[in-house]
Amino acid sequence: MVSQDQFHREAKPEVIQKLSQLSYLSPYLSPIEKVIITPECILPYGRVLENHLSTQKPNLEKLVFYQKNYKITEYEGQEYLVIQYQYLVANGNVINDGEQSYDLMDQYAIGNIKKQSIEEMILKRKK
Repeated sequence: MVSQDQFHREAKPEVIQKLSQLSYLSPYLSPIEKVIITPECILPYGRVLENHLSTQKPNLEKLVFYQKNYKITEYEGQEYLVIQYQYLVANGNVINDGEQSYDLMDQYAIGNIKKQSIEEMILKRKK
């Protein structure tokens, strides 16, 4: 998805044109529909917390909750690993919550895709 809020510049048309060729690109909001993020929506982690830019109190328990966004389901006698969503960070870390500051992404990573598959990471934690 292309960010369209007051913290990001508007994407250049040539960038949007190139990105629109990707099958996984979500539609982005037009400049008219630009989202304004209020202080209540800003998560209190990292530099936001350091600079007192959020009205919320940090709650790291919420991040641990996201480590449970998968389950093993049985269907017709077979077990399947069902993953709701995963985020891949630039350094290869896999996290379950994209709404984290960069330092927390490393701290709460469930593993690194360069070292093992996502399935291996989750099954290791499931045990």
